[in-house]
Amino acid sequence: MINRQSHIENPAAYESAIRRNIIANARTTFLRTYADGIELTDYVLGKGIDSLLPNGSYKYMDNFFGSLAAAFNNYGKLTEGQVQAVRKCMVKDTERREEKESIYTSTP
Repeated sequence: MINRQSHIENPAAYESAIRRNIIANARTTFLRTYADGIELTDYVLGKGIDSLLPNGSYKYMDNFFGSLAAAFNNYGKLTEGQVQAVRKCMVKDTERREEKESIYTSTP
């Protein structure tokens, strides 16, 4: 039996790469699990990210969507409960938008 010792030159970079791959796999699984996964993530990230910082990380809004966006970026997915909450918010936003449009279009 051959004893092969693995040598990792930069353990921090190695660990970072492993974490990136785990998150990428979780995102892929999330998007395959939910038919509306792209719409969900666009909605959450659009409402939750305040700005891009110079170091390449994000500054999140200090609200519900900011915490969801941070969770999605940290774990690559949302829980079932979070998905249901986002869907409810999407429906309410659509209802509000339609109500405003009907008010503007019905006003003489």
